[in-house]
Amino acid sequence: LESSVAPHRFCHCKILYNYWFCFFRFYYLSLLSLTPANSKREMEAASATILLLILILALICSWKVLNWLWLRPKRLEKLLREQGFRGNPYTLFFGDSKEFLKMRKEAVSKPMTLSDDIVPRVSAYVQHSVNKHGMFMIVLL
Repeated sequence: LESSVAPHRFCHCKILYNYWFCFFRFYYLSLLSLTPANSKREMEAASATILLLILILALICSWKVLNWLWLRPKRLEKLLREQGFRGNPYTLFFGDSKEFLKMRKEAVSKPMTLSDDIVPRVSAYVQHSVNKHGMFMIVLL
């Protein structure tokens, strides 16, 4: 069965990891069968090669994570601000969630009046953001 869900962002990173892991496991096992005279020098060279490739793989994966968590959102924020959108700056992991939850808790804790104005109770953070930043705003949840 084929899935219509988009592949995971780090799918190619995992594929590279699996490929290199299998390659080095085979390479390491083949080095174990060498003659004792040359095996020490070749084992050191193989270990250095393996460590270098693991380091390169770790750098590639860490660059992708940095790009996913920080660089791409900041670039998107910059582009949206150039188009006239306003809002709170991007914060790592949480965005506006803390403020959103705090305002939601405050709104629910207050008793509701018998008026038609339910917006402050239902979407307090959106109303606050519209009043603060205008109709064209960025909300990062």
